[in-house]
Amino acid sequence: MSAKVGSFTQAAIGTTTIAVGFQPSLLRFTISQTAGAPENAVAHLSTGFTDGTVQYAHSIYANGNNAYTRIHDTFCLSHHAIVSNSFVRVLSASFVAFTSNGFTLSFDRASSAYLITFEAFS
Repeated sequence: MSAKVGSFTQAAIGTTTIAVGFQPSLLRFTISQTAGAPENAVAHLSTGFTDGTVQYAHSIYANGNNAYTRIHDTFCLSHHAIVSNSFVRVLSASFVAFTSNGFTLSFDRASSAYLITFEAFS
């Protein structure tokens, strides 16, 4: 079994390939705020995974008076935040493929204000 933990930010919409040094068969993701991100949430948590066939993402956000949650089976990672008084998806990606050296994701929402941490396993 091979495993690797890493992190990156995604500033642009589009396809991104991440190299891990082997072909994974399972990915887990966690999304957190980067230093200086303009978010004043009391609590937030976003997780996701894919095994190459199934993908799933869960986002929880609480800002004191309100709590929000979203579950997606069309994304392997997703993060929500309050923007202009609305709960919106600010970062999300779908799984594209495992490559011989890593994995490829397709981002339809991107923001460098959030750190994407991954765990890759083979």
